[in-house]
Amino acid sequence: MVSTMGVYAFDEHTKEMCLSDYFPDQSVKKIKDNSAWDLNMSPNVIETHAPTEDEIKILRDIDTTGFYLGKSDIFSGLISFFYVRFNLPFSVVRFHLLAV
Repeated sequence: MVSTMGVYAFDEHTKEMCLSDYFPDQSVKKIKDNSAWDLNMSPNVIETHAPTEDEIKILRDIDTTGFYLGKSDIFSGLISFFYVRFNLPFSVVRFHLLAV
């Protein structure tokens, strides 16, 4: 699952959702403080890296109208990052970002 603060995965053994990645300008503490439950952490929780300029350029070349990537550089960067990093369909990423 993807939120505006991070990426969550499911623990292989307990099947509980846990924080696996957090976005720049966020912190594990901030995410835990904003969770409605006692959020578990992956043992390897990391800060995500922003998409490279090359990744963003490739995606903008594909989406020339800005339909999926949007017009905003911040919005485009987030969608591009999730698409490339997690191989999520554009529509899923765009839905999650617009729903928040």
